Amino acid sequence: MRLFIFLFVFLFISSQSFSQLKNSLNQSDYIVITVEQFEHAFDQLREIRESEGFKVYTILLKDIESEFPSVKSSESIRDFISYALTNWHDPKPKYILLAGDIEFIPSIRIASIFPTLVDSVSVDSYYAINKYENDIIPDIAIGRIPINNINEANIVTEKIKLFERNKNVYPQDLVLLADWSKNEGAVFNNMADNLIEDFNGSNWKINKHSAFEDTVFVNVKDKFINALNVGTMFVNYLGHGSYYQWSNGNLFDIYDIENLTNENFPFITTSISCDYLFDQQNDSTIAEGLIFGKDKGAVASIGSSGLNYASSGYGFISEFYKQIRTNNFGRIGDHLLNVQQKLTDEYSKRFTLLGDPAMTIQTKLIAGNVDIKIPDSFVLHQNYPNPFNPKSIIKYEISKTGYVTLGVYDILGKEITTLVNEIKSPGYYEVIFNGANLSSGTYFYRLQTGEFFSSKKMSLIK
Repeated sequence: MRLFIFLFVFLFISSQSFSQLKNSLNQSDYIVITVEQFEHAFDQLREIRESEGFKVYTILLKDIESEFPSVKSSESIRDFISYALTNWHDPKPKYILLAGDIEFIPSIRIASIFPTLVDSVSVDSYYAINKYENDIIPDIAIGRIPINNINEANIVTEKIKLFERNKNVYPQDLVLLADWSKNEGAVFNNMADNLIEDFNGSNWKINKHSAFEDTVFVNVKDKFINALNVGTMFVNYLGHGSYYQWSNGNLFDIYDIENLTNENFPFITTSISCDYLFDQQNDSTIAEGLIFGKDKGAVASIGSSGLNYASSGYGFISEFYKQIRTNNFGRIGDHLLNVQQKLTDEYSKRFTLLGDPAMTIQTKLIAGNVDIKIPDSFVLHQNYPNPFNPKSIIKYEISKTGYVTLGVYDILGKEITTLVNEIKSPGYYEVIFNGANLSSGTYFYRLQTGEFFSSKKMSLIK
């Protein structure tokens, strides 16, 4: 009998030690996936996120491969993420950081839009699609910091700290660089003008540099670099190019990074149409050069993995900036995820974030724009669609900055999940509730901020 008890205890302890990723005690809302040599590379960033209330879990790729064995490491990673999205609820995963270049942490390869140029490209956002659900919509915010050494991790961490501390002190809010070619004419210049028009009625300081309006490219380059050195929160490139330069006429390339002096104002870059490959193992890329530039360049970058259609890229990036305009305080991964969940086309999922998905962005409040006015009161709207299966959108309005919680409960009042649990500034918000793991029935969702609270009923029908 003693031998039986001993063997039972031994087997139980062994199963726990060899099943750490399935252990309920390790459920976390911020997951870092990395390799042994980078296990402590982002300890400073970990401390920052934990001070904000996140439960951070650093997971080694070898452990994922051990507990979720597959032919490819990328398949093991996706199996684990899908498992966590399906089974972790306390807390529910919200952010995933891939800490390492694809040499260390692989990406998912998918077919290129232009196979005559390149057959496939790396796209991280496919990791965020739960394979146990029927849809192909990302369910979690994911970003990659493609480090190759500890020094690069330290550079990015310092930039994140500086960016989040700077808040509204940036001299400029958005610098636009528009390409020109004989074939496209004024297409990219017009896209830039349309983006500027979207900001009408705001107090954003926007600076445009267009090769269509000044066809001497060296003049445009010099003015653009000078604008970056003045300091800006966002930089958006509209045009052709490759992973090492913007514009086939070379409006900006990896060598121009040396001329940047924006030490106190690291920016976020976005791009439309340009080839945004970040998986060139033997070559430097413009995105990585900007992110790892010490005391200069970018803190994060968003762009399409591989070439994309200009119209699709413009639709995605313009929606991203709409997210920024309508929510003056948020996290970059949430903004990106909201766009990917709203624009469900194939091209939207090709956009990759190089940066910390939980990095906060605080911009200037927009004034005088009816479309994005500040709500007069707190409001919780009825979910849509209702009834639903398995996802539904819950919208709410916040009229005063404060701590906001939004939870979902069963008919007995037991909390199912927490959808929102953080400080929100005045604005209009929406969140997607996923009931894939729940049975059909009636559920309630409840919004509370300060002394205000409101609840509504919704029906899940499978």
